Amino acid sequence: MHKFEEELKIDPSDPEKQRWFGMRQLWNDWDPIGVVSEDIQDEYDWYVAPTLKLLDDGCSAGEIEAYLTSIVRDYIGLGEDGVRGSNPGAFARKIMDWYEEKKRYD
Repeated sequence: MHKFEEELKIDPSDPEKQRWFGMRQLWNDWDPIGVVSEDIQDEYDWYVAPTLKLLDDGCSAGEIEAYLTSIVRDYIGLGEDGVRGSNPGAFARKIMDWYEEKKRYD
């Protein structure tokens, strides 16, 4: 069995794990570097918990966009072209919508 298939066996009674993997999937769908594949699912794992913390702390879309922009431009090193190409503002809104939806059903 592939590593990712193992990870998908999430205990339905563990909402924190579900939340973490949900955010991981959002990062993988966004994939600002363009490297996620069946074999590479953990590229953005370092950003999952900090992103969830920003949401839990009630940060605004603008604050989350600034965090994402910094990650893409400075930490990953894609510069301003990478920021324009990845559209962190749209991703910030997407994860905020996801977070609000999760809160409604939890």
